[in-house]
Amino acid sequence: MQLIDLFSGFGAFSLAGKQVWGDELEILGFSEIKEYPIKVYEKNFPGVKSLGDIKKLDGRTINFSGPSIITGGFPCPPFSNAGHRKGQADDRFIWPEMVRIISEAKPTWVIAENVLGIISMGIDDCLADLGCQGYETELFILPACGLGAIHKRNRIFLIAHTNGNGEPTLSRFFGETPKGFMDSVDKYRTENIKDQPRIPGMDDGFPNRLDQVKGLGNSIYVPILIMIFECIKQIENIKKKGEPKNTIDETY
Repeated sequence: MQLIDLFSGFGAFSLAGKQVWGDELEILGFSEIKEYPIKVYEKNFPGVKSLGDIKKLDGRTINFSGPSIITGGFPCPPFSNAGHRKGQADDRFIWPEMVRIISEAKPTWVIAENVLGIISMGIDDCLADLGCQGYETELFILPACGLGAIHKRNRIFLIAHTNGNGEPTLSRFFGETPKGFMDSVDKYRTENIKDQPRIPGMDDGFPNRLDQVKGLGNSIYVPILIMIFECIKQIENIKKKGEPKNTIDETY
């Protein structure tokens, strides 16, 4: 599996991918513009190419040679209460840049993440954009507490798979989570939460503390990504074996 990690932050998608595929995962590059997350990412994933600002990235330079994923937790301030919910009028609305990279690089899979507020402020456009690029897309609301975290943290995940011919598709908007994903939940449920970091409230003397807290606040709960990637791995294994399409549909 090959991965491009857009809006990478500290690298939650890359971390989850490595836990699922190990050395079988090739991270072709990451895109991030903030200095501190870049330093953390490069420390944890040495040798992975920095792709810089997504606005300057040419997706046609990304050469996938097999099953592939583009991931991205695109900026949430346009849809969050803290960001004043200006939607597409916000200059931080850069979902179109992610769509552009997807259209140019043409990955097998796309995983996009955002806050719950996007449901009322443009999720239909996101689904339509992916459909126009030839992707069947499912929408999920996956809370971190559903996998044992001590906070709720509802997040929207768009999980898209190419239809193989690049023709526009009618993306589906389901309220019911497909069987394959929910069957994976118990496997990754956190049984012991005592190792989770405390929520800091006062200056504790750590360097770069504000950068750390902001980065963690923007990050994604990794067990959820592991669950998603495990399902994708299972589907790709079924495809590799040439099993009937209905088997894949049941898994998905």
